[in-house]
Amino acid sequence: MSSTTIVSKKLQLKDLIDYRLKVLTTDGSVYVGILKGFDKFMNMTLLDCYELRINKKSLENLKSTTKSAEDAQTEHVHKEKRLLGFIILRGENVLSTSIESPPLMDKKERKQEQQKLDKKFKKFGKKKSADPQNTSSKQQNSTKNVNTKKRPLDNNNNSIPKKSNKKQKKSSVAKAQQLPPGFKKT
Repeated sequence: MSSTTIVSKKLQLKDLIDYRLKVLTTDGSVYVGILKGFDKFMNMTLLDCYELRINKKSLENLKSTTKSAEDAQTEHVHKEKRLLGFIILRGENVLSTSIESPPLMDKKERKQEQQKLDKKFKKFGKKKSADPQNTSSKQQNSTKNVNTKKRPLDNNNNSIPKKSNKKQKKSSVAKAQQLPPGFKKT
């Protein structure tokens, strides 16, 4: 069963958002995916994208054969299919685009679905707004339990002194309490 898509003659790329497109590129590969966005340079973002590419051996066989056009069409051409997912396709490499299938939902259905999702997120946001007060008190309690004792830096190599013996530790504390040259104690 084939579905037909009615397309106006003055179709622009912005009208094809959420359509499944087939994009032919300069290197001969074909990308099929759902158009999610584009810019003035025709860079495209495609969702659930896969790449169709003719095998090198098949391409060499097609070039080397001197058969008639009918025989070449009946010959089996092996294509590689590679799943890519979400991609950004550079507009410089795009040769042509064609529609594979229309979006799964029309604009009204998408709008209604988006409104339902917005309502759910608003409810979720209200629950979250009450939680920060509770979580902040929990965070304060947890910071009280944390050991905030800081060890002074060793002036020789600007690193934390090792706990090798008590005499070194006392001397590093004494050095840390000394003011740098040019500073006066107030």
